[in-house]
Formats: sequence, structure tokens, C-alpha cells
Amino acid sequence: VDQDLEKAFYWTMKSAEQGNAGSQGCAGYMLLEGRGCDMDKEKAIVWLKKSARQGDKDCVEELNSMEVDY
Repeated sequence: VDQDLEKAFYWTMKSAEQGNAGSQGCAGYMLLEGRGCDMDKEKAIVWLKKSARQGDKDCVEELNSMEVDY
């Protein structure tokens, strides 16, 4: 199966912007790693925080490992 990471990032962001916690976390990780988008740690942190505030434990752990308050 061909992967189109740019398209995946586009649709992930659409869902994240609608408040989906899972998509917000995924967008954060994609931005951290530059998967389907340019790497952007500051934007990644914004999305990881949004997901963490909705109870995403993986995002909480990621932010803690980065020593970032959420």
C-alpha cells in the first residue's frame, strides 16, 4: 500500500482542529518527527498539550519527557 504522509497529515490536522484528542496527539507526533510536514517542535507541543488536556496519557508522558508543562 502506498503511503502519502502529506495527505495523512492534512486529514489528521482537519480532525485535530475539530477537537479530536487522538488526532491532536497524532498531529503533535507528526510535527515532532516531520512526518508529512516540516518538523516544528513548537507547534508539536501545542497539539500535544491539547490532547493531554483531554486525557491522552501518551501525550502527557511525551510532554513530561520533554519537561513541558501542560
